[in-house]
Amino acid sequence: MNAPLLPPSRQAPQALARALAPWIMPVLLIVAWQLASQNGWLSSRVLPAPLAVVQAAWELARSGELWKHVGVSTWRALAGFALGGGWACCWGC
Repeated sequence: MNAPLLPPSRQAPQALARALAPWIMPVLLIVAWQLASQNGWLSSRVLPAPLAVVQAAWELARSGELWKHVGVSTWRALAGFALGGGWACCWGC
């Protein structure tokens, strides 16, 4: 499906709008989440603010602790897949 031929002055804004369209809803959700956290509408015990999550991730990455935890989580996930795959093979017999 070809778009109608538009003058170059109108093509750029439409191309930009098409490129940004998939990002609008996720950005709005994150902004709403941050606002709800800042105004006390959402408890940090339920869901911490996005900026708090980014700050914690930055601190853990700087200290090197994040990479240790990522390694452990990756190992657990791979072990789970290995065990799950083993059970799947046994049940198929």
